[in-house]
Amino acid sequence: MCKGAPYAVGLLLLITVLSFSTSCVCALGERLAVGDMATDTHSYELGDVRSLDLEVGVNIGTLSIKGGAENLVDCEFRYNVPKWKPEIDYRESGGRATLSIKQPDLGSKSIPNKAKSHWDLVVNGDVELTLLLDVGIGETVLALGEVSVTSIDINQGIGELTLDLDGQRTSDLSVDIDGGIGRATVILPRDVGVRLEADAGIGAISTLGLSRRGGALVNDAYGETDATIELNIDAGIGSIAVQIGGEATAQI
Repeated sequence: MCKGAPYAVGLLLLITVLSFSTSCVCALGERLAVGDMATDTHSYELGDVRSLDLEVGVNIGTLSIKGGAENLVDCEFRYNVPKWKPEIDYRESGGRATLSIKQPDLGSKSIPNKAKSHWDLVVNGDVELTLLLDVGIGETVLALGEVSVTSIDINQGIGELTLDLDGQRTSDLSVDIDGGIGRATVILPRDVGVRLEADAGIGAISTLGLSRRGGALVNDAYGETDATIELNIDAGIGSIAVQIGGEATAQI
């Protein structure tokens, strides 16, 4: 088999699964009711909170998480399927807060083409953040370069994911990405040490600005900075591009 064959097989499988998944979403079970766009907003005061465990689960829709909030977290949810009203659980104790936000699981109900869901979360950049993210079908954009995030765990389903970590960092960060079907882009800072362990599987992983050292890929700043970003990536059957700053990617 030629060198490009595994990726070609993966791409063909990707197209097949995407087509099958879309037809399933639109055709299975009782059809959900679509109404007018609703907007829910929630804000959580900073107070004495110094660390936040944020867990987000989205089955279908778009999700944006970025820094810049003066509060602990500001949330805006827009959706036109009443049953998609987010399930939210917030707890706080001893300077540590836990926020869980999940889209209700509606099982095999059919999703109309006009169904929409958009979640926008803005977090405080100075609070130590751990992020656990489970996304299904849709687009996810995480702009966390100026956020004091220490741990990111992403389970990607079908769609597009952008994780932007390009910014100053004073503490170590561990990132685990379990790729699904689609494309993910990870943007890393140039002046922070980076170490990447990757398993392409039948998918594809591309990088630029990293060189191989032992069983991992590292950037020029690795081992020279106080903070280090450790990435563990499984590409699944999609494609993942890892780049330093705005540089383009190259196949490895």
